[in-house]
Amino acid sequence: MNPEQFPPGPKAQPDTADLASPTSGPTEKEPRITLEQVQVNWQKSWKFEAIEWLRAAAGLAAILGLFATVIYNSTQIAQLTASRDDERFDKAVTRLTSSNPTERLTGIVGLRLFLTPHYQSKHEAALLFLADAVAIEKEPTVRSAILHVFASLAQYDIDPQIKNHVLIVELERNRSILANLRSQSEAKLRENPTQLSMKEDDEIGLGNLTPESLETLQATATAIASLVRSGAFAQDFSMIYCVACVFSTNDRPVNLSNAKFDGSYLREAKFNRAILENASFHAADLIQTNFTGAILRKAKLTDGPFRNSPVYPPTKAIPAQERGTAASGPIFECADLTEADFRGAMLFGFYWTIPSLSTAYFPRFSGANLSHAKMESFAFYMAVPPTVEARSEEDPPGDVFPITSKVVSSRGVVEDQTKTQYRIVVYYVDKDFKFSEPISVYLSPSVYQALSSLNSAVNLGDADIPEGLRTFIQSNQRFLSSSNGSSHCAGFSSRGTP
Repeated sequence: MNPEQFPPGPKAQPDTADLASPTSGPTEKEPRITLEQVQVNWQKSWKFEAIEWLRAAAGLAAILGLFATVIYNSTQIAQLTASRDDERFDKAVTRLTSSNPTERLTGIVGLRLFLTPHYQSKHEAALLFLADAVAIEKEPTVRSAILHVFASLAQYDIDPQIKNHVLIVELERNRSILANLRSQSEAKLRENPTQLSMKEDDEIGLGNLTPESLETLQATATAIASLVRSGAFAQDFSMIYCVACVFSTNDRPVNLSNAKFDGSYLREAKFNRAILENASFHAADLIQTNFTGAILRKAKLTDGPFRNSPVYPPTKAIPAQERGTAASGPIFECADLTEADFRGAMLFGFYWTIPSLSTAYFPRFSGANLSHAKMESFAFYMAVPPTVEARSEEDPPGDVFPITSKVVSSRGVVEDQTKTQYRIVVYYVDKDFKFSEPISVYLSPSVYQALSSLNSAVNLGDADIPEGLRTFIQSNQRFLSSSNGSSHCAGFSSRGTP
């Protein structure tokens, strides 16, 4: 059968997807969004930035939290350590106040541990407790242990201001004890006015004190000297008791310029090589005080320590005749005394002895530089037997010294260690004094010995001394020592140029 003869089938419907609007042209495919584009769009959005900031803040917060935890723990540890240190410190202080000497020794060891650099906050308190303890400690072993701590201060790194403060406190302790002892002595003197003329009972304002009564006073003095050697400084050292104190040594000289030692007990103290420019020692007790090699330019060494005492000098300065020696005055060997002021000072002590015996009281000036030293007025005393009569009825008892321009004061009779009695006569002279006649043979050995010391100084020709004294020294050179100490002063730069 011919295909054209088949009946027609159903008409195919058109695909709706291919239908188009009668007015539209050919259609285009929609663009496909990739994953990379989605990610870029997200990273540019504010939400992404907000989330990233939150993430960063969370990390920082974690770090800060960790840091805060470390700080907190460290603070807790520090507080715990400080609490333990405070507890140890309190225990050491409690032991220091114990009635048991062994406990007090343990307390000293404990406080000493707090002087190391690790415990800087405890340095001042530890030293102040020790300063208080040494002023009341009666047990020699414990007292010695405390003083050993003060003597070792140079090995610790302690703030100088702390040491200065402790020094001032200890000076006040010393003055307080001294004032109490002086008050007791004055009460005894009122009961027995003659005690000052008794053997060894004439310490200036103190009388005859037992070693036991002086122990705590001397302990505070030793602590004061140790603090000074360690570098502490105070302006006012006046009215203290510091007998035999070692303030300065050849190996460890100190600078105490402008310091004031007025009225202090400084017998046998040591100021070797110390710098004492403009320092003041007015009315201080300087018997055998050692200023070897010290710089005392413009220092004030005026007045004597016994001006107001009923007896001058103390029997400690009176020699035993058979020994032919006397207590030395201050030792100024090789010192620089340029422009130092000696006006009113008790410079010499002359003794009436047999002609072959030489004994006197005088400062040791060998090699000292006295350039422009002020010595135009001074005082000296004379010790003569009570049986020696005055040169005239107008003169006070014992006045046998042939000089003019003088003020004479008789100070009574004292007895030395050999029970030899002396009448003490004090002379005050000015620039116009001179010898009116030859000196007695019983006095001349003492006078020549004392003036030999003055003659051994350097630059004496430039010193301001009375012309009468200068003439006497020049006229009697054959009797005086001419050595000026050049050889043994070679190592002292403070001596000055001859």
